[in-house]
Amino acid sequence: MATKLDRAKAETKVRERFRKLKGNLTERARRLFAASEALALGHGGIAVVARATGMARATITTGIREVNAMESGAAKPMEPTRSRRPGAGRKKATVKDPTLLPDLKALVESTTR
Repeated sequence: MATKLDRAKAETKVRERFRKLKGNLTERARRLFAASEALALGHGGIAVVARATGMARATITTGIREVNAMESGAAKPMEPTRSRRPGAGRKKATVKDPTLLPDLKALVESTTR
């Protein structure tokens, strides 16, 4: 079992590595980085990495699932430029409310007359 001092040292090292790379990582790359660090630390790794990076435990757990799926070959490779699967993320406001654009145009036109 790791001591409190060992966990603190590990947290410092993870924090430093993350700080150096953070600006160059995509959302997905940050998730995979955190997951690989947590897996390397073993038991308690998720908590250490969460404290070091400020990422949510659920995000790190999702990353671990992605890493495991990639290793087993169960996951389809994602395009390197993508962070999320196709269709994931926020929908456009005009898709949620098809009348939004005409309504906005009507408001703008009425005030500019």
